[in-house]
Amino acid sequence: MLWGCVASSGTGALVKVEGQMYSTQYQQILQDNVQASVTKLKLRRGWIFQQDNDPKHSSKSTKAFKRREKYNGLEWPSQSPDLNIIENIWNNLRQAVHQIELNWRDFVWTNGHKFLHPESRHSSQAIGG
Repeated sequence: MLWGCVASSGTGALVKVEGQMYSTQYQQILQDNVQASVTKLKLRRGWIFQQDNDPKHSSKSTKAFKRREKYNGLEWPSQSPDLNIIENIWNNLRQAVHQIELNWRDFVWTNGHKFLHPESRHSSQAIGG
């Protein structure tokens, strides 16, 4: 799973998340990455924090965290991904990764089989021939 930050001025942090993410881990990711991304992107004081209505995003503790950190949030109805730019970006990223996986398989099949084939010079050298 990934957590990412984007703005009209560019990209902020991208964090790889191992396993399932819960509210406390989500809040730590925000703590470690949002302000650094805001600074990197040279966002002004009026920047707006946008997220979907995932339970870890809307938990009581996360809402309290965002209030403490003074995040100016944008609220919108759940299940409306076309209003959230990051959902479209994640979808395009999934498609790109899928294409890379297909290209990798094709590349290995086209180029790797000669190294795995028994009559290959490399195979016979590895066996001691």
